[in-house]
Amino acid sequence: MIFADVRSGMSSRAVARKHRVTLSTVQCWVTRAGTLPWNEVDQESRTPGCRSAASKKKHGMEQHVLRLRKKLQTKSDLGEYGAAAIHRELLALGKKNVPSV
Repeated sequence: MIFADVRSGMSSRAVARKHRVTLSTVQCWVTRAGTLPWNEVDQESRTPGCRSAASKKKHGMEQHVLRLRKKLQTKSDLGEYGAAAIHRELLALGKKNVPSV
């Protein structure tokens, strides 16, 4: 168990490797537990912050990509309408915050 390993003196990095989790995960749980025994730690609580992925694109960009894909599918000279073609087209249109391929 993560807490038992950390509290027995094992380094956080060693605990992370042993349990195959990130160092930040170990640090988060140790901070959350503080000095409480494991059975008293609120495991359901969530830390404050963003609830959606930081990489999630806005709905408007998603709709723009879908329209662009449909346009490229019907009007592209080479018939390309995949991720690379959409990415190229968004860059050519001068869009900012273009999603990765």
